[in-house]
Amino acid sequence: MRTAILIALAFLWSMPLLAQDTDSKLESELVTLHTQWFKAYDSGDEAENFQAVGVRLRECLVSFIGETISDEMVPEGQEPPKQADFKGWTELLANTLAGGDANAHLRSYLKKVSVETWAYVNWLTHAKNAIRMDAEIGLKTVEHLLGVFTAARQRLGQNRLRCAACGSYQVVGGTCESCGLVRRLPANSSPR
Repeated sequence: MRTAILIALAFLWSMPLLAQDTDSKLESELVTLHTQWFKAYDSGDEAENFQAVGVRLRECLVSFIGETISDEMVPEGQEPPKQADFKGWTELLANTLAGGDANAHLRSYLKKVSVETWAYVNWLTHAKNAIRMDAEIGLKTVEHLLGVFTAARQRLGQNRLRCAACGSYQVVGGTCESCGLVRRLPANSSPR
């Protein structure tokens, strides 16, 4: 779970929509959730213990959304989802992080993994026959969700230069290392 916390923190700290003063509050909240999750996971081998893990993982997902949502994500004329509407907010978050035709597959995946993760964690919360491995799978699904949203957020900020002649990404200082084309830049600009 420590990995999930670090991934969530990396994601959340990089979001421009967050206020600066939420960082320490969020870190404290996620550490608390991790402690509660581990206590529930390690407290025994009964279904109730693993259901408690589901509860903690669901709280982690709701906290994730609570710290990443912004009214800026809501299209004009549309009502925002309720505060803890995980599926509603992750749909808007996926649209924000992976907008446009070129990102259709990523956007679809983000939405599907959100729905399936939420469904699994909710099932675990109520599963009267849950076993330790069910809790482990729940943890992995939440870690994965946080990881792909983090990667999508990092991807959003990358706009790599491509060579006009050959399409290579190997453009350094305005020169394509693949075909040798030199791209001249105006005196007051620099390559990205």
